[in-house]
Amino acid sequence: LTEYQDAYAEGKELGLSAKDTNVDIASELKDVKNLDVLVATVKLENMHELGKNYEALYLLRGQLIFSVDLSDVKVDSDEKTITVLIPHPQYEFTINASETEKIAEYQAKLFNGGEAGYDAYINSMKEIAEKSITEIENYESIIANADAAATNQVSQLVGSLIGIEKDINVIFMEE
Repeated sequence: LTEYQDAYAEGKELGLSAKDTNVDIASELKDVKNLDVLVATVKLENMHELGKNYEALYLLRGQLIFSVDLSDVKVDSDEKTITVLIPHPQYEFTINASETEKIAEYQAKLFNGGEAGYDAYINSMKEIAEKSITEIENYESIIANADAAATNQVSQLVGSLIGIEKDINVIFMEE
């Protein structure tokens, strides 16, 4: 009987050790690949002009999706703590053209925008997409929200994977 008790105690200690935990957690996280951590609806205004003959103000709606690439995640653990290193969230921004609405418009009498007007409109839409990327990068609160969402979701994911009481620290890799 003591032989079984000793084997049970030894097996329990080995099972609760962190020897294989790092590999298992890292491989499970890597299987996830991209984890979407935050989705935001964005509204942008775009002023479209064609000389002095035409002006229009458009309201554009788009989606901003932040995700974390877990394919290079690193995991380290000891008896009480698991530390997970992840990259900062990256984002993808798309404008939903079907939800674009014209808010205001000025048109000179007898003005026909023609091909030049259409080209100018397309160019202004390309320009707003490029400008929006710069604006997003300067919008610190949404970046901070994405970072917080990433650490929270990865921590919850790791907690569900290990199923035992350990402190979980999720930190960002240095770029």
